Amino acid sequence: MFNTFTRTVIICVLTIAVIGGISTAGQGKPESVGFGRYPAPSPDGTALAFSWGGSIWTAPIDGGSATRLTVSDGYDYRPIWSPDGSKIAFVSSRNGHFDIFVINARGGTPERITFTSRTDALSGWLPSGDGLIFSSRRGDVWPDNYAPYIVMLKDRRGYGPSAPSRFVPCPGTAAVMHPDGDLAAMEIGPGNRFRQTYEG
Repeated sequence: MFNTFTRTVIICVLTIAVIGGISTAGQGKPESVGFGRYPAPSPDGTALAFSWGGSIWTAPIDGGSATRLTVSDGYDYRPIWSPDGSKIAFVSSRNGHFDIFVINARGGTPERITFTSRTDALSGWLPSGDGLIFSSRRGDVWPDNYAPYIVMLKDRRGYGPSAPSRFVPCPGTAAVMHPDGDLAAMEIGPGNRFRQTYEG
C-alpha cells in the first residue's frame, strides 16, 4: 500500500511523462511541450489541462497534440476543471493583476469572474459547479493575510458573477470542498514562528 508521499511522487512522475509526450499543433511548426506547469487531469481522466508559455492548454492524457485555449498579454496559469468537465477556471494577469477567469473546455472567450487589485489564488470549484473557491487578501479583516472566499458564477438575478464572500472566519489558503459539500479543508495560517509555547 502506498503512503501519501509515494502516491504524490508517482503522480508527479506520470504527469511529467505525459506532458513530455505532448506537442503543439495548429500554431505553425509543432514543438514539444517541456515543463508544462500546473497539470490538472479532467474529471473523466481523458484529458490534461496545464499552463505552458503563459497560456492554458489541453491535451489527451496519454499524450499527443495540445490545444491552446488562451492567448493574452498576461500570464495564465493554475487551470482547474469544473466537476462536469465542461469548463476550466484559471488565474490570469491579463488585466494587470491576478484575477480568476472561466473558459469553455473546448475553447472560446474567457469570462472574468473576479475583479480586484489584489491577487486571487484559485483553489477549486464548488461540488455543484456553480461557484469557485479562492484565497485573497481583499477585505479589511486580515489585509496582510490570505483568506478563503467563494464566488458564484451567476448572482441571484442570474446575471454575472456574484460578489465574493468569505466562507470561514480565519485566514487560510488552498481551500477545497468535499464532494458532498458539507466539509472543507484548507491550510490555516499564517502561524507566528515566535509563538514558541503555543501547542495548538
